[in-house]
Amino acid sequence: MNCKYHGGYVLWEVMASIAIVAVLTTVLLPMVQTLTHAVDSKRRTFDDIALDRGMRDQLSAHWNRLGQFGCTDSDRIIEIGDSVSQPQRISKANLDNASDWLRGSDTGQCAGYGRTQERMLIVTLPCAGVDAGDGLQVDSCYAAEQASVISSEKGVVTAQLMNQQLFDRTVLVGTQRTFYWYVGKGKSGANALWRKPFETGNALELFPSLFRMRLYPILDRDMNGVAEEIAIHYGQFSVHQLKALLVEYEYEIAECVLSSPLAKTYYTLRGDTWRYDPACHSIGKAIIALGEQNEIAM
Repeated sequence: MNCKYHGGYVLWEVMASIAIVAVLTTVLLPMVQTLTHAVDSKRRTFDDIALDRGMRDQLSAHWNRLGQFGCTDSDRIIEIGDSVSQPQRISKANLDNASDWLRGSDTGQCAGYGRTQERMLIVTLPCAGVDAGDGLQVDSCYAAEQASVISSEKGVVTAQLMNQQLFDRTVLVGTQRTFYWYVGKGKSGANALWRKPFETGNALELFPSLFRMRLYPILDRDMNGVAEEIAIHYGQFSVHQLKALLVEYEYEIAECVLSSPLAKTYYTLRGDTWRYDPACHSIGKAIIALGEQNEIAM
């Protein structure tokens, strides 16, 4: 008899325990799922921020030397175009149809002060990779011109002035290399940001997550020190008037299957309609200051 009562008591305890677990599961499981979702959402947000920051750092590192070098740099230009007007040099690069390309001269990555003597320039440049035939930008705040390297030995560079404007002067000298930057199919099969030398050399994949990009020069037309125009047309722009580049870009934040139809829409300044899945892609905007060592996020 006692065993019967004891067995019934144990059965009641088991049933009560099951009921308690069921109630707790019903209450706690949604809370755990909500917390997990919140943690995942924050992690994706932080990953997105880090990726966007990396993208802007890349653009700034490559483009802030496209601006004015010294104080009389008035002859250089940058050029911006679309996939319809591809230069021959990048015509086989499989450019993205919804992106712009940029041509500009990376000037002053290595710089130093030198001295002109008649048509010759002698300068110490504390960096490797300066070879015969390379171009140099030369500035004295009296005039600016270009020079071609004749020889480089142990950091001492001898070059020939191209226009003979700067005789017997102390001058600021910077290395100069011209490149194309564009969005095209990357090594993974998805779009990526590329850079290709203007004359000879192979293209280099810079950032594999960039999907598409639009570029707009910010100009100081009247040269009063204040930028007053964002140019939305294509063409060539004087570095002397160029203050910054406004960049709109779409980039991949996660590998996933795109939803259909795409959930979000972004309208560019050129009038494009970019449709994208926010679970997979994001939109970034930045102002890259040219000739300066900073950039402004938007």
